[in-house]
Amino acid sequence: MSGITDGPTATDHVHALADVGAISTAIADRLDDNGFETIADLLIADRDDLEDVPYVGAQRADEILWAVDDVMSAPEPRDIDLEATESVVSEAAIPLSVRLGDAVLTKTSAKGSVDVYHTRACGHVRANDLVERDVEWAERRELPECQLCADPSNHGHGASDPDDPDPLVDSREVVLEATLGEKLQVTLDERDAWATPWTVIETVEATEWGSAIGDNWHTRRLRISESPSGKDDARECDLVLAGDEIRIEDPPVKHVSHQPDAPGWGVETVGAVGRVSTTSLIQLQTDEDEQSSAKPEGDDTWRKYQNRGETA
Repeated sequence: MSGITDGPTATDHVHALADVGAISTAIADRLDDNGFETIADLLIADRDDLEDVPYVGAQRADEILWAVDDVMSAPEPRDIDLEATESVVSEAAIPLSVRLGDAVLTKTSAKGSVDVYHTRACGHVRANDLVERDVEWAERRELPECQLCADPSNHGHGASDPDDPDPLVDSREVVLEATLGEKLQVTLDERDAWATPWTVIETVEATEWGSAIGDNWHTRRLRISESPSGKDDARECDLVLAGDEIRIEDPPVKHVSHQPDAPGWGVETVGAVGRVSTTSLIQLQTDEDEQSSAKPEGDDTWRKYQNRGETA
């Protein structure tokens, strides 16, 4: 089906799609009855949203999304020289709502998997047809930000991905100063590095230790998760600082090998690469408060120091 020049607009009722033959009247009625009143509602929907409509399966959902993309006319190009400067390219590629932080850009589910969201005019944004979505939409799906968008110095088609933590930052200081909701990029000494950052979901205040000869060192334990909001089914582990050593405990694997030649869980570097959204941070704070209130007064066994041999 070819696009229609003077076709429906985003504010039109969903039955406008039936009027031009893009979908059937029965489907339009069903969408209308389930909250999809305008074409704009369909533009921000994905396959999962449409599958919640009775009698709409995955194939029918894709057909509806394709029909909406096909019917909606492309906006007229701006009369500017897009190759003049990078700033002009960025302005043309990124809507005002995205530049203000109120929205993000993603692929439509009909065009493939929706795996990341974009906030800047990176090479992916300029090379693909993306749709504008609310920030909350991306947060509900826990989509990570495009690595090229996350670091302004990495813009361009030849930029490296993912971002590397700043090597000038002391990893021990990062662990000591990490707060709830902070994203940490962790590199292991003897194992492959994880591609995505981990989120701090539980924190314990650092403990300072001293010896008779005047040496001082710190220990601290952080609980980190693959999920920005600390979902129960996400992989988790402990990031432990003990003096000059940083290591992973309770590693995120089904079975821990105790063979002498098995790779260890020592940490080479830890870099702070960002923070979770406000919505995710509130969820983490709520979970932490609930955990604290559920423990008997004076019970600090959750710190996991004493039962792991880290006593004063």
